Amino acid sequence: MFWSVKHALHYVRTHGADEVDIWYKDPYTAVHMKLAHEGHEYEGLGFSKCHPNDEYDYMLGLTIATGRAEMALARELMRPPVDMARLDAWAAEMRKVADALEAMGLTGKAMGQDDPLCDDLEMVPLGTGSVSEEADHVEGGG
Repeated sequence: MFWSVKHALHYVRTHGADEVDIWYKDPYTAVHMKLAHEGHEYEGLGFSKCHPNDEYDYMLGLTIATGRAEMALARELMRPPVDMARLDAWAAEMRKVADALEAMGLTGKAMGQDDPLCDDLEMVPLGTGSVSEEADHVEGGG
């Protein structure tokens, strides 16, 4: 585990990314990096745009976008990895609790459901798949 973003950034710059993708088209440059560390995969994305009054310089755009991707990757390394198996187990336990409450007739209304300001809200039932399977189908996530 890294004790600072500076330490994580040093790690990224000295070890390098496992995979780097570069996209460029005047005036834009984007860099996407992937790095495997301690059994988990981390990603960082950097972007740069040339000012309309300046002449497009591919190397300058690449340098800026790469630095931003490295910083994003370093910040990702600072976050503890998500253990999806543990999260799925927790979701299964919560489904058991919800089923038990429903069997006891304690489903009731959700908090705020009686509030007239919440009249337009729609209650959406939980899916039946695992949390990791449901996460793969979320659109527009980030």
